[in-house]
Amino acid sequence: MFLKRSLWTMYFFAILNADAVDVSDKADPHIVQKVVLSGVNVTCRCPFPFNLNLSKISVYWWRDGNKTFLKEDSKKLFSIKAGGAYLHLLNVTVADSGTYYCVAKQAGQTVGKGTGEQVIVHVAPSPLKIVSIRSGKPSPASLRLQCRTAAFYPKEFTLTWHKNGTEIQSGIRHQQNVTSEGLYEVISSLEETEPIKSGMVYTCQVHHISQLIPATANYTVPKEAVYSAVGLGWIVRGAVAATLIQVWAVIIYFVCKGNTKDSRAAGKRGTSLRPAVSSKLGTAVGSQQQRP
Repeated sequence: MFLKRSLWTMYFFAILNADAVDVSDKADPHIVQKVVLSGVNVTCRCPFPFNLNLSKISVYWWRDGNKTFLKEDSKKLFSIKAGGAYLHLLNVTVADSGTYYCVAKQAGQTVGKGTGEQVIVHVAPSPLKIVSIRSGKPSPASLRLQCRTAAFYPKEFTLTWHKNGTEIQSGIRHQQNVTSEGLYEVISSLEETEPIKSGMVYTCQVHHISQLIPATANYTVPKEAVYSAVGLGWIVRGAVAATLIQVWAVIIYFVCKGNTKDSRAAGKRGTSLRPAVSSKLGTAVGSQQQRP
């Protein structure tokens, strides 16, 4: 396997260096740049003189960084006609990004070469999805929204939230993930702590190099959400009030229980003293009656 790969590499450079022609050294340094969106078709051209016999021309294509020539398949098609050869990249993805070169030869002589065409593939973050998120835990937030982008490329982006057209500055969190294809996804969460009203419009807006106009998604507050927020508020208040009532009830119970014990103890002490006093009084009276 290693020997086969080495022989192919030697063949690759032999084609490029035939007749002392070095494409990397003598090609036009001005590379043509093509910025496209994922899913489109891209065509690269390899020019040569119009008067050449097409049946005797061999054209070789390769991508910068690879040491093998491109082969025709379901994603790449080759064509040739008077004046040039063409490489057709079909339904391009980010994986097709790179700089493509070519050389045309006739009878071992270089008759044409490309200056290099750099293909840059962008993937837009649209469509956006925005949904309302409910939480079972009590929270001061009156509304929770989540905005999710589609997979996009490159990584850089700007995401903002707006309420009735005014940008929101707080209560926002972003989470960026990488997909298995090397693309990026963003999940942005908004927690609204101010009171909400039916008909309020919340907008998630994403700026990305792939789009001239930012991608947007809107959420209009329905009446049900307002009622739910108000109901949740009363539930939280009721729970707090019930807790306070229970605490006060326990305190009052123990206070009253302590007072009852003190009263009973005092009553017992009073009862035990009365016989002693009566006995002393009876003894004193009897003594006085016995005196002459």
